[in-house]
Amino acid sequence: MQDDLMDGVDWMVREGIADAERICFVGGGYGGYAALVTAFKAPERVRCAVGFAPITDLREAVNRLSRLRLGYLTIARIQSGSKRMEVS
Repeated sequence: MQDDLMDGVDWMVREGIADAERICFVGGGYGGYAALVTAFKAPERVRCAVGFAPITDLREAVNRLSRLRLGYLTIARIQSGSKRMEVS
């Protein structure tokens, strides 16, 4: 992900869209995580990074997501064609 972000920065600098000396990444959730890690991996190229509610503990994020039933209910709702399903 971070390599892709820096590739995008390189392209924007070549095209004259961005100033290489003023690169800042901003994101929320996973985007916040990506912004922070990009600044960590390329501190000489990133002037600032802002993370809004960034995911900073990926192991805990996976654990929490695995406990959510919303995704499973949504899939079941779509498969059944029902607009509403009861939660058991």
